[in-house]
Amino acid sequence: MAAKQLLFCLHVVASIAVSITEIRADNLLRGVIYVQPSYHYTNTLQMSLSQADSDFQKIGADGKQFVHLGLRVSWGDLMTHWNGTTSTPTWNETNCKRLGELEQLAGKHGMKLIFNCHLKEHVPTGISGILLAPNSTDTANVTSGGIYHSAFDDLIVHDEVREPIIKFHEKFASCMSPGKNVAYWKHAFESMYLFPTSSKTNTTAATNKFTQWAQKTNNSLSHWASRWGKSLTSWDDLSLPNASDKGNKAFLGDYWRFWLLGVLKSGEYGLSVGEIMAALQRGSGEAYQPTLGFKHWKAGNFMSLTDMTHEELIAAYDLPINLTALGMYCNGVDPTLPPNTACTPSTEAAKIALETYINDTKAVAPTNLPILIWETGASTRLQGESEQVAWASLVENMCVKHNILGYNWWQYVDWLPALKDLKNHINKDLCHFGMHYANGTAKAVWNYFPRPSI
Repeated sequence: MAAKQLLFCLHVVASIAVSITEIRADNLLRGVIYVQPSYHYTNTLQMSLSQADSDFQKIGADGKQFVHLGLRVSWGDLMTHWNGTTSTPTWNETNCKRLGELEQLAGKHGMKLIFNCHLKEHVPTGISGILLAPNSTDTANVTSGGIYHSAFDDLIVHDEVREPIIKFHEKFASCMSPGKNVAYWKHAFESMYLFPTSSKTNTTAATNKFTQWAQKTNNSLSHWASRWGKSLTSWDDLSLPNASDKGNKAFLGDYWRFWLLGVLKSGEYGLSVGEIMAALQRGSGEAYQPTLGFKHWKAGNFMSLTDMTHEELIAAYDLPINLTALGMYCNGVDPTLPPNTACTPSTEAAKIALETYINDTKAVAPTNLPILIWETGASTRLQGESEQVAWASLVENMCVKHNILGYNWWQYVDWLPALKDLKNHINKDLCHFGMHYANGTAKAVWNYFPRPSI
């Protein structure tokens, strides 16, 4: 699942060593992704400020231990148009002002904002080759031949969007000045969540960049044909992995070497994480120091499904960021979904799965880089409120046991189940993750958080 995020207050960055060694239940950094039932999370800036003021007050009142409020902002929310000829953007200054107002509103109630930066929704006009469904949350009607991307994925290898994406991050940071009520920005790389293939990134640009990587690494086509077990008569035969390549560890390993090391780390074949950080720093100027988190999802998938070495994964996770993050949900048993998606919070299997995920991440992440459970939650669509509380308790215990800084709960309130944006989602859990029902009635988990049972 894309979206959501939790990061820690700016002062923590200066005292990481102390924070990591002194994690207790009473100082876990808890956050909540904020939505209103009447708007989709991709439309953050359409929210009612008066409702937000009331909700922020409730979230911050009575000793609630939430320090972060998560919001999602998309590329086109700020950049309405891009002129590729002159390399000039047209900005939505109203939305820029709205971001500043939300920052001040969070500070008013003693919290900081954390932002999920998304590139796939609300793409600016003037960007060539970007083809999304009429409703960008509905992937069923994506036109072939253009760019479709899961989040940070294949979009960043398209040279024509590199400059406007950088300018978007600069503007985003500048809208937050003086930034005292902002904790973090976040990006995620999510294609490897279930297993590391690139079925969502089959575009010409991504294929061409992967081919460039292969040619530079070894210019012998027969080498790759032998290594991957594929029939390759010309470089034009190269393609990106898809689900049928699961089990081809060499092919998947080389694909992720290209992505993790050649794109995200070095920037040789696309936009790097370091360039995103630099853009945020330019945008903030002298007003404040921006902080960035990045989520690779499941390190265990790289270990078990590719031939990447432990040393390569350590290098891939060592990025110019302020934290690395993971995410996991536990939504019960849905007979319409594959068995490996089943997760019941109160079971030993759920505990083992979460603990394994944490340990796999710690095995490759830099030892001095904080880890947060960036997004987590438990839907009440298929299970009762007690299971949602059981998951919150398990997450709290795992954070303390493994010195994880905290977590971000997805989400404050349910979306309306009839929300048209979700009409084609098989899994309707997205409508039932809230700590409150859509009518505002609190679920049991809302009253769990002020009194953690550790």
